[in-house]
Amino acid sequence: MIDDRLTMQVYQLFSQFLSVVGTLGLVLYAYALLGIIFIPIIFIYIVLAGFYRQSSREIKRIDSNQRSYIYSSFGEQLIGLPSIRAYRQQQHFRTKLQAATDVECRAYAMTIYIQRWLGIRLDFLGNCLILGICLFGVGFADSVSPAKLGGTPFPPPSTNFSLLTSTVTLTYGLTATQAFSQIVNFYAQVEQEVCVIITHTLPSC
Repeated sequence: MIDDRLTMQVYQLFSQFLSVVGTLGLVLYAYALLGIIFIPIIFIYIVLAGFYRQSSREIKRIDSNQRSYIYSSFGEQLIGLPSIRAYRQQQHFRTKLQAATDVECRAYAMTIYIQRWLGIRLDFLGNCLILGICLFGVGFADSVSPAKLGGTPFPPPSTNFSLLTSTVTLTYGLTATQAFSQIVNFYAQVEQEVCVIITHTLPSC
């Protein structure tokens, strides 16, 4: 099951990466000056992704350890159920299992919190990218073609080929922001799944 998830996530990671490369190539082909906007945004993406990966990896390890403890403890209680009932320790083991479940739920909740932390910042950077493209279009309104900046993605058949290849700069800029976010998420998920596999095969990850 882990191998199936890991294979799918690696496939999605490379798919999104190629999508970003194609989008950047199209945007830079239409307007090379827009590369100035991408440089600081990509740098900030890398910094945020590094912090998110390290944090999510540790949180995933804590969540996996707590979940393994719950499963093993529950199995031991099932095996020793006659002894637990004989000594009337049902409440003790019930409280112990509930406490372990609460700890695991807190670790799982932290994974949701850090995903939202990353999502807010990536959405902000994406909006900054779109704002930069729009300001570029306004600042160079006399020399920038509106069709190149953000025309219809389905132009009529009579449209010139050069116009067709660069008619969706703004639209593909929106796609790039989503692809950047997906790359960070999939890369972190691949790293987490690899860490889970190593954790189950070695004493420490």
